[in-house]
Amino acid sequence: VGLAILATEFIWARNLLATVKERIERIRKGN
Repeated sequence: VGLAILATEFIWARNLLATVKERIERIRKGN
């Protein structure tokens, strides 16, 4: 169970980072 939770957290964190990077790039291009 622990490993499954860690894997889910890792995937979630990776997706979150990707979303944040996209937003930052959009803001920089917008300005």
